[in-house]
Amino acid sequence: MIKNISLNKTWFRRLLFSYVTIFLFIVPLLMFVLLMAFSELSRKTAVESNKIFTKQLLQSIDNQMKLIDNTITNEIASDDTLLGFFNPALQSDRYYSGYLSSVKVKSPWQRCLSSIRSIYTGCRTIRCRRHTPFLS
Repeated sequence: MIKNISLNKTWFRRLLFSYVTIFLFIVPLLMFVLLMAFSELSRKTAVESNKIFTKQLLQSIDNQMKLIDNTITNEIASDDTLLGFFNPALQSDRYYSGYLSSVKVKSPWQRCLSSIRSIYTGCRTIRCRRHTPFLS
């Protein structure tokens, strides 16, 4: 009977050690695979969010450019000073009408350009932060 108990203990220890090694090998392997899967999922969502952000940014810039185009076209069509610039009969006063035209066209352009400039500056800051690990 005593011999039988010692055999049971050795059998149990052999079985325990064989499964513990498998357990110690499989659990970290599964944790590593899960970590890699989460990392890949995180990367894919970051790429997708960057695509959406870029699409929104391009749409915003496109809308600003259309606004600039419409504003300048309306200014040219409605203002006599700007129409005088395009009139070939007024060649003698060309420089002065050109100056007045540029001043009138510059103001709506500057208002819209400031918003485009702010978008560009923000994108440059984000890009610098992404590629430079020292900035927070």
